[in-house]
Amino acid sequence: MEYDAGGPDELSVAPGDRIIIVGLLVSCFEWFTGRKEATGEVGLVKTSLVEPSTDVTQSEDIFLDGEERTLFSVQEDKVIEETTALLKKKSQNDTDTMSCQDSEKKKSRKHSSPDPAVTVNGTLKEPHLATESKNPISPCFTVHPVVEGNTNTENFIPLLSFLEGRDYRAEFGVLYGLGSELLASSIFTGHSDEDELIAFLGVARETARKKRLYWPHTRLCFLLGKLCAGRLKFSQARVYLEEALSVPREGFTDLRLLVLCGEAQRTWGTSPSQEYLTLGRIYSELQLPHLSVSSARRASLQPSATLTDCLSSMALAMDNVNKLYGITEQEASILPKVAPYLHQALSSIQGGGSDRYHVLGHRITVCLSQLFCKNSMVGHAICRMHTLINNNGPSLCISVPERNSALIWLAWLHIDNHQPDVALDVLDLVLASMPEHCTTPQEGVVLNMRGVALRYMGDLRRAAESYQAAVDICQEYEDMPNWAVAQANLGLLCLKAGAKGLAQRHLTEAVQLFSELEEGGHEADFITVLLELGQHYLSATRHLSLLYGCESPDQAQCIVYSQHQVALLQSTGDRGQEGEALEAISQLFLNLGTERVAYRAALDYTKTNLGISIDLGCREKEAYGWLQAGRIYHLVQQTELVDLYIQDVALSTGDTQFILKLLEAAGDIFFNSSRDRDKAITFYRDRALPVAVKSNSVRSRLRLCNKLTELMLSLKLYGEAVEFAQTALDISITLGDSLNERVAHHRLASLFHRLEQFELAEHYYLKTLTLCPTPLMFDEETLYYARVYQTLGDIIFYDLKDPHDAAGYYHLALAAAMDLGNKRSQLQLCTRLATIYHNFLTDRELSLFFYQKARAFAAELNVRRINISPDQQFSGASQYKTNGP
Repeated sequence: MEYDAGGPDELSVAPGDRIIIVGLLVSCFEWFTGRKEATGEVGLVKTSLVEPSTDVTQSEDIFLDGEERTLFSVQEDKVIEETTALLKKKSQNDTDTMSCQDSEKKKSRKHSSPDPAVTVNGTLKEPHLATESKNPISPCFTVHPVVEGNTNTENFIPLLSFLEGRDYRAEFGVLYGLGSELLASSIFTGHSDEDELIAFLGVARETARKKRLYWPHTRLCFLLGKLCAGRLKFSQARVYLEEALSVPREGFTDLRLLVLCGEAQRTWGTSPSQEYLTLGRIYSELQLPHLSVSSARRASLQPSATLTDCLSSMALAMDNVNKLYGITEQEASILPKVAPYLHQALSSIQGGGSDRYHVLGHRITVCLSQLFCKNSMVGHAICRMHTLINNNGPSLCISVPERNSALIWLAWLHIDNHQPDVALDVLDLVLASMPEHCTTPQEGVVLNMRGVALRYMGDLRRAAESYQAAVDICQEYEDMPNWAVAQANLGLLCLKAGAKGLAQRHLTEAVQLFSELEEGGHEADFITVLLELGQHYLSATRHLSLLYGCESPDQAQCIVYSQHQVALLQSTGDRGQEGEALEAISQLFLNLGTERVAYRAALDYTKTNLGISIDLGCREKEAYGWLQAGRIYHLVQQTELVDLYIQDVALSTGDTQFILKLLEAAGDIFFNSSRDRDKAITFYRDRALPVAVKSNSVRSRLRLCNKLTELMLSLKLYGEAVEFAQTALDISITLGDSLNERVAHHRLASLFHRLEQFELAEHYYLKTLTLCPTPLMFDEETLYYARVYQTLGDIIFYDLKDPHDAAGYYHLALAAAMDLGNKRSQLQLCTRLATIYHNFLTDRELSLFFYQKARAFAAELNVRRINISPDQQFSGASQYKTNGP
């Protein structure tokens, strides 16, 4: 039928004309792009006007090239074979190698990766996509009228130059994003209507095609398709888009047009799954893993997806997930994102009777089981493996080693699920199926796993035998990885049984074997063995330190082993325990306490511990470290550094009770020293005591007042001491603390005695005696009575000049001394009484009585003379008063 062109893009045809298909010929499309063989004219041809000739298939543009055809025609057998090999490679380490028994709590190996960026609308944003400029410059081109027969191409140079280039540019986004009306009005000028614009672009397209300008040709076809679609000429629009697809696009990286091409591939007659797979591969080549994984998932979810499509989607997803998370091929394992593909593939092959389906199903089930286990779903993992074993039976297509590996994995799952007895039954079944007089490397794996099961059941003897058998077989076959693990498990078992010597030997051999391994995958077990061996050495060192520190004291040996303990702790990285060990060594050097070198060593260890406390942010330990350093500086007589180290040491913690405790400890440095004791007053009175009052810490106030009283008494600050002694007395009475009340009364008595307020001194001494327990239970209590009554007698006789009352106190003191059997005290008191009765009370009978008793004690104690004259006794009394309580 003859047809006259209705527009500049259409082609006039007559009966007998041969039309060569330029784009793609699809029967459901109204138009296609063709070229007259006789004249070479190219234009749109109505599909209904033509019929195929016998050599229609010679048109090279109809078909995909050989490389692209293979994307959709890969043989199913090959895909299954490659997938099975891939799954076996990624999962074999979990079933074919042993694991240290201390690592039996399976932990999934999770690969951390930065989360993908999320845009405002919640869609994934590829990190490799270049962002468009916020304000790209809109291009503008002048449309020149098309003159038939004019071959001048200068008018198209600006447009073709702009559209050149395989990469996407921000300026192209304007062309791709604008609608047909805006495209015609804002980008192109100088034309009267859209027909004139389409004619101009059509000639530009033909010029680009002739000059083999592939990128401008593709983009012009896209623009023409958009303009035709805007005029509701959808058939012509599809023809232009198909022509864009026919342009060679090797190395073309304009993502926007590639996506368009991927969406337009439905017209080739391929399934949607294959289209998404192609798009996914394109994204993968462009290093866009998020989009590639998304395309693979969409491909597998299509209703038309075949087993080949599902397996290809899984392979594509696995490859890009590894890229996404930065996982190398050696580190790659089955990740949770692959689970949906595995489930779908397993559903697709159910009911298939061929051997390759059985092998693939076996491998997929094992991989799913491992995924369940790694994600703490051990029950599901066991269920999968039981289903596999029960359904397959003794299948001839599954090799014996593969079947045994599955059973070994099932046994491991039961151990992980706290069912060691079930695991032992499975492993014994595997051993029974192996040749009796011919061992295999796999037997070593079974024996090791059997040892793990027995160890969980508490049968340590049989577990050790099984481990040793595994060691022997692995050594025979030089299976270094499993040999190392078996030695490690045997060493750990010996350690549990208390055989530390054997444990050390086996663990050391395991370390040697692990260190010789070249392949990876055993780092976790190696670390476990090193840590256990290190803990063994550390424990032994601690025991030796305790032995020489407490049970068989030897300071030098204790220091040596403590220093070794610090070295071991430094290698483990446990800085908290390292700090505690350093603190202990510092104290050991302080206990030597004789040489300046020892103090210096103690100071060095204290400073190192202080640095650790600062690094760990342990504020209290840090404060104690500063305090200890100040104490040591005080011991080495560098007093100027003491204040520097202990001032404001606790204030930064903000804990009132801790501040109070530390300020008191700082004062104790000087209180317990023989030098600069007065500096303790500053810490006690001026700093700690106000904090105790403010925090209402009654016990701390009592303790501080007692220390201040004793300290001021020794420093002869009697008047200041009375205030704190009285406060201590009041607090003791309030608390009902009889011991501290008695002490406070005694100290007040001593203070008033020294302040020459003798009546008050007598009062408080007598009050003290009334608080003492009766009857007297201990010699120390009797001795206290003797001394206090003697002191009272001295006060009354020498200070208050009352011989009569003084004699009464001396009699009480003598009774206590006689109860003690203290002859020297009895000598002194008999002499005093003889003096009083002879010189002041003029009772010659009593005077003679006490004088004779004094002479008897003097003879017994080898004292040559006894003088009872008043002047001599007064002198002695004065001396005693100075040294009395």
